[in-house]
Amino acid sequence: MDILNINNILESNVINFIIMLALIWLIFKSCKLGDKLQKAVNEVKTKIDNSTNAKDKSIQELENTRKIISNIPNEIKEIEDLGEKNILQIEEKFSLESQKIIQKIKENTEKIVANKEFKIKSNLSQKTVLASIELAKKHVIKLLNEKPEYHEQFLQKSIEEINGLK
Repeated sequence: MDILNINNILESNVINFIIMLALIWLIFKSCKLGDKLQKAVNEVKTKIDNSTNAKDKSIQELENTRKIISNIPNEIKEIEDLGEKNILQIEEKFSLESQKIIQKIKENTEKIVANKEFKIKSNLSQKTVLASIELAKKHVIKLLNEKPEYHEQFLQKSIEEINGLK
């Protein structure tokens, strides 16, 4: 009986297993778990592909950024050199312009001094002439007062000169 019971149990377990597999297969088919499982697998594949693409893109951007960063010291050096060159040009231009302005100021100052000097000489000459005329006038008056005959001679010469003009 032992053998029969075991056979029964074995047959019933095998039948139960087959029934269980059939039920699982029916549940699997009715719930479309295969499609859902395939869809989940496809979504995971898509996410893996997207992640791989994003990683590749990030690596490329990192490489580009490294290239840009590696050029920064050279660009800074170029900017510094250009700035230094511009400063030297501005300094040279400022120096030349300053020299021109200084030369113009010097020339204008010399002209002003020469003009003032001329005016002073002219005023001095005029004052000297006026003083000489005044001195000569006083001398003539004194001489005419001291010697009245000169007065007569002076009048006679004046009359002759007036007659000679006619």
